[in-house]
Amino acid sequence: MKTSGKDSKESNRFRGIRPETEEKYRRAIEMYASTELSGCEICRICEVTESGFRCYLTKYHRELVLARYAILCSKEEAGQIKLGQLRGQLPATRVKYKDTIEACGSMEHIGLHVNSGWKARIWAGSRVRTTPR
Repeated sequence: MKTSGKDSKESNRFRGIRPETEEKYRRAIEMYASTELSGCEICRICEVTESGFRCYLTKYHRELVLARYAILCSKEEAGQIKLGQLRGQLPATRVKYKDTIEACGSMEHIGLHVNSGWKARIWAGSRVRTTPR
């Protein structure tokens, strides 16, 4: 006996890309992958909404978005890269300087560079004020 509603253990929820959604954005995705047109222009040409296309693109074709930012990776790797995490940096810049940024968060790295700065000033013969003003 089939039950419906809250007591039912079966779910009619669809997982993955719905075929009708895939068809709706197919042309726009092809244009995004093969041209340098902006997302706004592609949406205008393909007659789809910008917000819907942007959501579909970032959820199911994230590697294409990253390729636009000169980050080449597999679909699996693309899911791990965050696009809007840090404001003001291009994702390609973030990937390029990832190790340096992480090192700056390390107290060992900071201590090493602070100490070397003090040594350099003392070595150069500059006066270092040790008492507060």
